[in-house]
Amino acid sequence: MGVFISHIAPEAHLAAVLKKWIEDAFLGQADVFVSSDHDDITAGDQWFQRIGQALGDAKVLLVICSTESVHRPWINFETGAGHMKEVPIIPICHTGMTKTKLPKPLLFFQALDADENDFSSKLMAALTKHLAFPREPRIPYQEMKDEVHKALSEIADETGYPSQELEMGFLDHSVKMEERIAELTSLMTTCGEDARDFTIEIRDFVDRKNEARSSRYLRRVAKEFGIKGGTYAQKVELWNEEYQENLSSAEQSIQYVMRFQKPKSEADWEAVDEILAVLESSEKSFSELKNAVVEARRNLRDIPNYQEHMTRSINKIISHYGALISNLDSTLEMFRHVRLYLNSLQR
Repeated sequence: MGVFISHIAPEAHLAAVLKKWIEDAFLGQADVFVSSDHDDITAGDQWFQRIGQALGDAKVLLVICSTESVHRPWINFETGAGHMKEVPIIPICHTGMTKTKLPKPLLFFQALDADENDFSSKLMAALTKHLAFPREPRIPYQEMKDEVHKALSEIADETGYPSQELEMGFLDHSVKMEERIAELTSLMTTCGEDARDFTIEIRDFVDRKNEARSSRYLRRVAKEFGIKGGTYAQKVELWNEEYQENLSSAEQSIQYVMRFQKPKSEADWEAVDEILAVLESSEKSFSELKNAVVEARRNLRDIPNYQEHMTRSINKIISHYGALISNLDSTLEMFRHVRLYLNSLQR
């Protein structure tokens, strides 16, 4: 049974407090997903895939609503996804936002005010009903109320985003996002060049194998190819490690763009058009590289077992190629999601 908490960055601590109390109250039988929680999205996870999976598994969607968050496109995107799945949606109002001030369509859902004295008991009663538990949990509601109010006061006292991020507008985040995509593209260009060089080595090995007139010569050629393959396998492994780091950075930058306010100025909209052009070009390049890696892996699998050292290195390359293909698939999916999201924005 899943509870998805939709929130913006300044509300991360409030979301964490609610997650802790809900999971403890229902004795771990209600899994709560919070995108800012490192236990829910860990290093190596693919951000879009993980959020999409959590939305798909959700039985209840809690939307933390402030005067700022209700205008964020990504909050509306998550709310819309929940509504399309007919998941019960509970807006939780705080810091200047009240149930009567909620914009449509959030206004149509049964909302709660986080600063009300009976907020904790009302929330648990609603979750008990929607998650089909037989009875409401017995918890120290006053303690939960105190922790929720403390988190609310922190939101009121702090800006939420790090000062550097707060000072950045949509255009600044867009530029950073383009830089991150450029870093991924640069890395993939290097990967592609090295992959092409190794493809030449494969062809050279096949030619020499076909010309071999003795099994001894064939074993020697295979051993030489195995040594080169081992070196190349280490390169592919390093690519994946560096690629994963760059992909995580790109995803973080994309989160800021998609959780930030809607583009306002003409310069912002020009940035959106530029990002779309970059994404279209990048998708094409990454698709071509993926196809090349898939073909190279298939060619390696077709090479017979001539020498043990060669076989080990080929198996390593095939394994690392599999991880690389998975990374490329995740990147292409991420690009598609961002492109669809940016296309959905209206001037």
